[in-house]
Amino acid sequence: MFTFRHYCVDLHHAPQQPKQDATDIRFADVIIHGNAAFTQVPHIALLGVPQHIGVERNGGRGGAGAAPEAIRAWLNRLTISNGTDSISSDIRIADYGNINTNGKTLEEIHEAQQEAVTQLLREGAFVLVLGGGHDIAYPNGAALGSLGKTVGIINFDAHLDVRPFNEHGRHSGSPFRQLIEDPAVHIPGGCFAEFGIQSFSAAAAHMQYVLENGHHITMMHHIHANGFTESLSNTWNAISQAENVYCSFDIDGVSSAYAPGASAPSADGFTPRNMFDAALFIGAQKQTKLVDIVEVNPFYDLDARTSKLAATIAAHCIWARAQALCM
Repeated sequence: MFTFRHYCVDLHHAPQQPKQDATDIRFADVIIHGNAAFTQVPHIALLGVPQHIGVERNGGRGGAGAAPEAIRAWLNRLTISNGTDSISSDIRIADYGNINTNGKTLEEIHEAQQEAVTQLLREGAFVLVLGGGHDIAYPNGAALGSLGKTVGIINFDAHLDVRPFNEHGRHSGSPFRQLIEDPAVHIPGGCFAEFGIQSFSAAAAHMQYVLENGHHITMMHHIHANGFTESLSNTWNAISQAENVYCSFDIDGVSSAYAPGASAPSADGFTPRNMFDAALFIGAQKQTKLVDIVEVNPFYDLDARTSKLAATIAAHCIWARAQALCM
C-alpha cells in the first residue's frame, strides 16, 4: 500500500465500450487505475502533473495543465502490440492519477511530486510522468538523485532550460540549472546532455553555462548532419556512465508541423519517428529509471495531433521497458 496516496487525485475513467474482438487488447484494458493501483508495487507506474504555473512564470502560453488527461485518453486507445509482439500479461502497469495541484503553489506541487516519484522509484518501479510544464523536471531529477546513486540526464528539447530563477522564482525554463546546482543530485561531468537544441532558441550565455559545467550539447543541425541514430548513440555513451538515467521528452523539440499543440512550438525539430526510436531505445535501457513527457498543450492542438504523438511516445517507451523486463 503506497503512502503517497494523499498527494494524488484518483482518476475516474468512463467505462470502456464492450469488446468486439477479445484479441484486440488496448492499453485501457491493461493499465490499472484508481484505488486498485495502490494495492501492490507495479513494474511500470504512470503519474500526471496537471499544471502550467511554471510555463506562465516563464512567459509561455498556458494550457499544458490539460495534457495528462489528453495523453491518457489517446494512450488508452492504442493497442499493446507493436504488430508482432505484445506486452506480457505478467507486466503490471499502474496509473496513480494526478498530483493534487488544486490551490497549490508551484513549490508545493513540486514537493508532493518529488515525494511521490521518490517512493515509486524506491519500490523499484519504472516511472513515466506526464506533464505539465517542463518545471516538473526538477522534482523528477531530484527524486532520482535521492536514491544516492549517480544520475545521468538526457533532455530532448529545442531549449536548454537552464535559465536562472526570475522574480516569481523557479519556472519552466529553470529545471536543469536547479538540478546541476543541487548538491543532493550527483550528476558526474558529462552525464547531462541537451539533445536537439535549436539555433536561435538558446542564449549564448546559457550554452556556456552548460559547457562550463562539463556537460554536453548536441545541436539539431548537427543531428541533421550526422544522423539521429548515431547522434543518440554518442549521447547515450556519455550519460550512461551514470548509474541511473532520467530522460525528458519536451514536445517543444518536435517540429510544429507534427506537434502544433506545444507550449513553445518550433519550426524545425524532431520528427515523430525520431521520438519513437528514442523512446524504444531509452525505454529498453535498464539504467533508465524515469521518463517524462512535457509541454503538450491541448488548447492549441489540431485534431489532437500533439496529444496523439505524446501518447504514442509513451506507448513505445512502455512497450520497450516491458520487453526488457521479460528478458
